[in-house]
Amino acid sequence: MNAREIKQAELEGEIENATLALQNQLSEYKEKGGNALIVLGIIASAYVLYKLLTSDDSEEEPQKTTAKNENFLRNALIGLATSVAVGFAKNQILDFIDQFMNENK
Repeated sequence: MNAREIKQAELEGEIENATLALQNQLSEYKEKGGNALIVLGIIASAYVLYKLLTSDDSEEEPQKTTAKNENFLRNALIGLATSVAVGFAKNQILDFIDQFMNENK
């Protein structure tokens, strides 16, 4: 082998190493992005659910009356749904941060 072939082999090895490093980094970004999308989806779902279950006073008729039991049940469901969604989002965020910190070590 002459010097040119040796240099070409070295450069091809560097290219393969760089390609593998980029592929690994891309797969890590895909996983992190997927986790971030899950968390954002949960937060968006909780917001939409909250907006659906709460009523705007401006949209209702001013003379409309509702029973106290209906308001209590609606408020209980809103509180339960919000608690579950926020708890799940918190766990996902903590897992994401934990995973991110472990990857950097």
